[in-house]
Amino acid sequence: MEIIVMLRNKKGFTLIEILVSMVIFLIIFMGLFSALAMYTKINVQNSLRNAAINIAQRCVENLRAGLKCDNVTKDFRNFKELYVVNAPDPSSFVNGNNNVEVVVEYFYPPSKKHSYSIDTVIYK
Repeated sequence: MEIIVMLRNKKGFTLIEILVSMVIFLIIFMGLFSALAMYTKINVQNSLRNAAINIAQRCVENLRAGLKCDNVTKDFRNFKELYVVNAPDPSSFVNGNNNVEVVVEYFYPPSKKHSYSIDTVIYK
């Protein structure tokens, strides 16, 4: 009888309590890691889209200055991204107002095509 009372008075965790707490922590950390992966993917997509916007705006400025627009390769973190720029040749502009569309395309992930376009008027 004294042995049973002594065992009940001991403080500490049982093996079952430790295993249950480990499972709960594992579920919480799995949720956090999946949220982190989603955040990273969205962050990369936003950064690539911002780069496409900047390239399109720079191309419009070049067209206004009478310069051609070329494709751009940018280093991003640990990979290179090719931005394909579709813009008219400034030598084809007529005197007066010219409606111009500049389209910048990129692939991320490599199987998914994204594009950004700017429509503007350039006066020659």
